[in-house]
Amino acid sequence: MGEIPESWEIKTIGNLSEVKGRIGWRGYTTNDLVDEGPWVVGGKEITSGFIDFNSAKHLTREKYEESPEIMLKDKDLIIAKTGTIGPIAMYYDIYGEATLNPNVGLIRSKNIAPALLLSFFKTPRAQYYLNEFTTSSVQPAINQTTIKQLEVALPSDIQLLNKIGDKFEEINLLQFNLNEEIKKLQKLRDTLLPKLMSGEIDVSQINCDMHQYHYLNYINMFTLTHSINLIKVLNMKTKIISKIQNQMKPYLNQGQYIKLTNSLLNSLQDIDVIDKNNELNEVDNFKLLNLFLSAKQVEGCSEKTIKYYKSTIEKMLMKIRKQVYNINTDDLRKYLFEHKNHKKSSKTTIDNIRRIFSSFFSWLEDEDYIIKNPVRRIHRVKTGRVVKEVLTDENLEILRDNCEEIRDLAIVELLTSTGIRVGELVRLNIEDINFYERECIVFGKGESERVVYFDARTKIHLLEYLETRIDENPALFVSLNNPYERLGISGVETRLRELGRKCNINKVHPHKFRRTMATNAIDKGMPIEQVQKLLGHVQIDTTMQYAMVNQSNVKLAHRKFIG
Repeated sequence: MGEIPESWEIKTIGNLSEVKGRIGWRGYTTNDLVDEGPWVVGGKEITSGFIDFNSAKHLTREKYEESPEIMLKDKDLIIAKTGTIGPIAMYYDIYGEATLNPNVGLIRSKNIAPALLLSFFKTPRAQYYLNEFTTSSVQPAINQTTIKQLEVALPSDIQLLNKIGDKFEEINLLQFNLNEEIKKLQKLRDTLLPKLMSGEIDVSQINCDMHQYHYLNYINMFTLTHSINLIKVLNMKTKIISKIQNQMKPYLNQGQYIKLTNSLLNSLQDIDVIDKNNELNEVDNFKLLNLFLSAKQVEGCSEKTIKYYKSTIEKMLMKIRKQVYNINTDDLRKYLFEHKNHKKSSKTTIDNIRRIFSSFFSWLEDEDYIIKNPVRRIHRVKTGRVVKEVLTDENLEILRDNCEEIRDLAIVELLTSTGIRVGELVRLNIEDINFYERECIVFGKGESERVVYFDARTKIHLLEYLETRIDENPALFVSLNNPYERLGISGVETRLRELGRKCNINKVHPHKFRRTMATNAIDKGMPIEQVQKLLGHVQIDTTMQYAMVNQSNVKLAHRKFIG
């Protein structure tokens, strides 16, 4: 953690708060949803440190009261535990009654200001810790024990801690009120703008102060900058007070020591402190990163892509610890080299990181924040093309014969027939399946929708599986045992991996079925453009990477067309 003042001490989140999560919740169906009532909040509702209730659902009173221990109280913190790890927000009881989904955790402060705890979780160090200790690479997740073990440095002086806590409460309340005001202004803008564009409202005769035009942007920037700068000043003042306390402690009794502390707090209250030795201004770095991510959102990048960009660049900034305009090519080469050796990353992963850095620094160069893009001299990482395995007809038959559960057989058949992604598979609902036309609608990357088709064998096994179901879950595939929850990505992967081991077939996973379908389709003469459409690829080059054409077919084609 680095050096801390002598009068400070290390505590864990478990010392400072209760950390809770849902256990054994069956989830909710459409029957549990109402137009008004208690909220149910998940990870997607956490935005910029606040809870966005626009996308949240209302539960019936009966469903809400199933888990009284997880009902939210005023100033509870909620943190995302799966998918994108780390986003955190504070709940205010002004929103009304609310409970949690299983993908978020509850942090309830015991003996520290909740806003102080919230600000700590927002720091790059805390976010880096949370992302480093995830438990799965497919669907990242973090458990409550890991959150409890997160360490934080705090002053042992209770009076000083309360002073800091009061300031953080003021800052967070200011941010909350401004955020609510921004929402009202945005709603007003969305109402008025279409009427202005259509000419329904004429503002030519209205005498308006043009400074109001920039009001919304000013509030956003002021809130972020003012809050972070105030926190930095408080930290620097705390260091000064602690240093003076340590130097004077041998010469003072307890009463004099307390008087000195109070005097220092009062004297420094209205004084600005500048840390000249602090070469790195993290505020500037992360402010530029947020501007870059906003630009990417405007360009149409998906939320998942934005989060990947943010995580990758944040880790680099935390490691190199320089202002972005001082980062050079050697810094980035060293970072990529150490990342490859420490994480044992593949060449493809390293090149993906390089491309993200290139995009970030190119944007900084285009916007005149830096003179030259340091990634320009770091060339693309050459990756050898490996012919990846596909499942043979014999492999598929062996897998089918060894499926003990009709559900697993239906999964194997659907993956084999459609070539859909595992993420698309688990999002399917029963109502998405058109058995008459033998087709279904899936939602792919970037929320793009497409139609895929399955064969008669798949239809038979799907119908057999659905006939065995006794639950009312709308999901197409659910767990085998009560409470019959929607099957997740990790659940599908685990079942297929176990099935592969049982059949002694190497590396059985969902993506292998996708590659097999594409390869078989091309080998049997399906035009590559149609395969691209089935797989949902934007670029045809991506389709060619998935589909490895059988070498024997190449030989026959050579004899036919060349001789």
